[in-house]
Amino acid sequence: MINQRYKGMTLIELGMSMMIMLIAVLAVGNVMSRSAHDWKDIYDRVFGPIPQDLYAARETFETACRKAFGRRLYLNSDLDHIEVYHFSDPENPGVFPDRYQSFYLSDGELITETGTLTSGTFSHDQMLDEKTIVSNVKSVQFGCRGLAVQMHLTLALDGREMSVVWAGIRHN
Repeated sequence: MINQRYKGMTLIELGMSMMIMLIAVLAVGNVMSRSAHDWKDIYDRVFGPIPQDLYAARETFETACRKAFGRRLYLNSDLDHIEVYHFSDPENPGVFPDRYQSFYLSDGELITETGTLTSGTFSHDQMLDEKTIVSNVKSVQFGCRGLAVQMHLTLALDGREMSVVWAGIRHN
């Protein structure tokens, strides 16, 4: 008779195999969990509240720059307040603009103010509207070179911070 050996697993081998499988499952689970966390982080950076606020600020700023009078603007010495001038009727511009639009930081909010100018001057006549464009502003800085106007905006929310720089060209 042929002596056959027992071909089954011992209890120690079974325990070792289970430990190896457990380690493999935990490693795969950790990788998948981290991937989901990274995906959520990327999603929030693109579609979260901070980017949405940045898009709104960009749209308002670029619109103001596109219709702005090209020969004059006001920029304070701290570079955190800018004022551009424009015509109320772009189809029929006069010699002097008759409207202004200011951007400035107030208590962590980026504010835009629009109003009318005294005829033939750059003096404010009447404020027409004041809106908060975006909240949670950490800093804003404006700049100007030639016809280009630049805004460097930093927002901070829930421990996250995003900075963006935009430039607009004054067309009129």
